[in-house]
Amino acid sequence: MKLFLTSSGLSDTNEKDFLDFLSCNPKGLRVAFIPTAMNQEPEETKQKYIPIDVADLENLGMKVDFIDLEKLNEKNIISTFLPFDIIYVYGGNTFYLMYHANKSGFSKYINEIIKNKVYFGVSAGSVIAGPDISIANWGKSGDRNSIGLENFKGLSIASFSVLPHWNGQIPKEVASYTFEVKYIKDGEAVIVKN
Repeated sequence: MKLFLTSSGLSDTNEKDFLDFLSCNPKGLRVAFIPTAMNQEPEETKQKYIPIDVADLENLGMKVDFIDLEKLNEKNIISTFLPFDIIYVYGGNTFYLMYHANKSGFSKYINEIIKNKVYFGVSAGSVIAGPDISIANWGKSGDRNSIGLENFKGLSIASFSVLPHWNGQIPKEVASYTFEVKYIKDGEAVIVKN
């Protein structure tokens, strides 16, 4: 399993780590860009962030296709991701993303979907990689569970939980939290290579 979990996507500080992690020429690699977590965000927010992150991948010579989990179901979930080398799960609202990861079958078939591929998480995409996503609404700036998700189980492809956009302070909620927490600031990445 290959996981590259970030707070804010590719950056000047983690791009070299990502290229080393890939251990191959990135030119021509196919990326399934999953923007689902941003679906409820205002259009100006999407336009502010998504084109920059897509350009970062395309500048490395990668081919990017958008795959929205809201439009998939268990019948087509595995076949949809077969042609891709990198499953790039974008940021936005963690609870909304997890709801559609569950509904589409993405969470059920995640191990098959990412077999021999790279899972690249950005913010919410990194949070759902862990065993539990309740961490996403810690603090005043946490995500709102506006979709009414009741089960906070994550994909469990990482044994730890990720707290992205870390400001250097340990949140009070960690004292009673069951899972290990990896804190990542913008520009940083946590790498898992099994």
